Amino acid sequence: MKCGPGERLTLSDLEDNLSEVLKNTADLGFFDNDIVYSCQWLNANGVSYRKGCVLVTALVHEDIPLFTKVDFIINIRGEWYLGGKELTPQQFDRQTWSFVCKEASTLQFQALESLFSRSPALCYQLDGVNHVALLTNV
Repeated sequence: MKCGPGERLTLSDLEDNLSEVLKNTADLGFFDNDIVYSCQWLNANGVSYRKGCVLVTALVHEDIPLFTKVDFIINIRGEWYLGGKELTPQQFDRQTWSFVCKEASTLQFQALESLFSRSPALCYQLDGVNHVALLTNV
């Protein structure tokens, strides 16, 4: 694995809402004095993750994915976590062959090793609306 430039700080040095979300992620027992490395990009298992990329994090129904737009790439205790705001599909646009998504206001994190799909999706805005197109099968 290779990671880009970033900064090393303690969990308590992060913004309050960010540190709280991380402390509550999967009950991993993180503490305020845990060292966090936050970076701009990460190459892992042949896949490049960058801030701003969009990942499929789950399926709501058998064919409706949930997405997360990555705002944070963080390493704590040797494990990588990708976090950001969830993008929830509102409809499927057949003209652009993409999901029209609404951005949630809350943050969430997921361990790199537990991603639903490791391939980032294509995200763009069209007339101020988020569109997400899958580049590979989920």
